[in-house]
Amino acid sequence: MLEEKMEKENIDSRFKELLREAARYRFFSLCFQPPRPGLKEEIENIYAEIGKSEIFNAFSINEVNPDNEHHPVLGAGGACSSCESEYVGDRLGGKGLLMADIAGFYKAFSFIPEIEFRAPVDNISMEFSFLSYITLKEAFALYRGQDKEIQICADAKEKFQKEHLLPWVYLFVKKLIEVNPDSFYARISLIMEDFLNKNINSHSLPVS
Repeated sequence: MLEEKMEKENIDSRFKELLREAARYRFFSLCFQPPRPGLKEEIENIYAEIGKSEIFNAFSINEVNPDNEHHPVLGAGGACSSCESEYVGDRLGGKGLLMADIAGFYKAFSFIPEIEFRAPVDNISMEFSFLSYITLKEAFALYRGQDKEIQICADAKEKFQKEHLLPWVYLFVKKLIEVNPDSFYARISLIMEDFLNKNINSHSLPVS
């Protein structure tokens, strides 16, 4: 009975941990999306859900200002691209193959990126949205006791991070700091970098 209780407590703890991880991926996805009605409120709501933590202590929700800053910083013709292929497009044999590989991940897990907004599959908001989605799938597989599904999701998430997000996201942060260090996007990118560093270390993923 004691072993069963401890196992259940471990599962409950891991389930909550995965939900928190998914919420953080979701937060970063929203922060880099182009302006749309209700976006700021969504960011505020998920920030309230995340709550204060060591990583988010440096962030104030009052800093969120996508309406005024997105176009000159991340918009079409803006100072900084928010797409993986613009940084590491020659990997995997060129931009076309890179985009196809990302789309393959999305299709394999029935992730539909166009639900919220239209953007290339390698846009940073899309990639974070996918990581949030697959982490939720992992969490609910754990809740249902589906060991095979848990492993499939965990392996795919690690592979996607290693092959797609990590090779370029630090270059993206560096570019944002160079072109507009005082922008909301530069500040949130530093918080994102801190989160990824801690998350990578906890999962033993290599930093590119």
